[in-house]
Amino acid sequence: MNPSMPNKEPEYDTQCLVCLRSVRPDDGMVHFPFEDRMITLCCPLCYAAFQTEPQTYLGRELRRPPEASDF
Repeated sequence: MNPSMPNKEPEYDTQCLVCLRSVRPDDGMVHFPFEDRMITLCCPLCYAAFQTEPQTYLGRELRRPPEASDF
């Protein structure tokens, strides 16, 4: 670890990477760091799907919540 670089906490995803269900940062079955974010998987089924084909899901963009300007 480089002491001149601050230890930045990764941002938690607010959706399960597999099924895209909304998940709060303190919920979810599995959280693990990937690049600059904390991946969230919500349940055993999504965990199993992720383990089978991780590259399919790691390249996925999560849906962003709608903003007031989108309406």
